[in-house]
Amino acid sequence: MSEDFSVTIAASGRYDHHQDPSSPSSAGGSNNSSSGSTPHVIHAVNVTQPVQSWTVLRDHVDFITMDVALSSAISGLPNCPNHPSFDTNHHHHHSHH
Repeated sequence: MSEDFSVTIAASGRYDHHQDPSSPSSAGGSNNSSSGSTPHVIHAVNVTQPVQSWTVLRDHVDFITMDVALSSAISGLPNCPNHPSFDTNHHHHHSHH
């Protein structure tokens, strides 16, 4: 008897998390936010099994952390993709046509 289950990312959304200025994680990466808020991307992950299904919410940082942990244990894994950009007020578009 096989354990059939599927995992899908049902939705992704951005929220602006106002960080503590003394937080060490606010000192790097994106310098395009002047308000001191760091946009986070949250994924709603649906886990479906024959007996039950549930949805978990995970920050994209959790996927990056898992990618780093798994890539050190398993060789040949594809890189974790960057989170989608929801910036509507910036003029640099990442369109590859």
